[in-house]
Amino acid sequence: MKLCRIAVALCCAELAAGCASIGRAQVDAHLRSTPETVVWGYLPAGRAPALTVRSGQTVRIDTVSHQGLINGTDPVKFFGAAGIAPSEVLSDGVEIYAKTPRPKEEARTS
Repeated sequence: MKLCRIAVALCCAELAAGCASIGRAQVDAHLRSTPETVVWGYLPAGRAPALTVRSGQTVRIDTVSHQGLINGTDPVKFFGAAGIAPSEVLSDGVEIYAKTPRPKEEARTS
């Protein structure tokens, strides 16, 4: 009887794991938005690829569109003006703003 209960529990666990993955594509590679992978305002021709994949692979790519970042304002200051505490501002946006080089004005206009 105990062995039967264990077998039933294992089958239920297998079913639950299978149901959790329904509708989700298998992801072969994931490119996160970090100061090392984000480029601000342009695509530099000489930059090494952030990720290399094979034909047919499924890739998940994070993008950044935090207010404060897209308008060139420190996100902590931007959201602070609306009464949002610094601890409530998304940490990836704060890190990207602080560490990702921004192009000089002349590079954007040429």
